Formats: sequence, structure tokens, C-alpha cells
Amino acid sequence: MGTKIMPDIKRPAVPTKSEVSTGDPDKTLQCVMDGLAETVLSIPDEDLLAESRERGQDPLKEAEEVRKVLTDALRAAAQDGELIHENST
Repeated sequence: MGTKIMPDIKRPAVPTKSEVSTGDPDKTLQCVMDGLAETVLSIPDEDLLAESRERGQDPLKEAEEVRKVLTDALRAAAQDGELIHENST
């Protein structure tokens, strides 16, 4: 069995052309990001790991760097009041 670098999560539906063409830049960006996520999640972990190693990268180090960037972005957004928590309603 291969190494799992991402936990099993609910995958977003691939956006349709009409969803992307709403004229709402935020919704368009969200649809593009969902589509990118779906593409990455559809690639077997072993293929992602092999491609990373072929490029001379350490997949675990790269994953940690991505986690740090995302964590820092979430903290910055929370400090700027951009995140809405479910308990705040």
C-alpha cells in the first residue's frame, strides 16, 4: 500500500462553465480553486510522490512548507478579521 500524504476528505465537485462564468470574481476564483483541488486529489499519491522525487524534491519537506504557508495565511486572515467562525453567528 502506498504512502498517503493527504487524508481522505470530501472532494468538491468540478465547477461547470456556467458556475465559473457568473461575473462574480470571488465565486470564479473559488470555482477555479475547487477545480485545481479536484485535479490534484484525483492523482494517485504514488504518482505525486514519484514526480516530486524525479524533480529532486523531498515530498515531506515540500508538504511541511505548504502547511506552513497555509497556516500562516489562516492566522493572518484571522487577525485581519477575514475569517468567520461558525460560533460567531
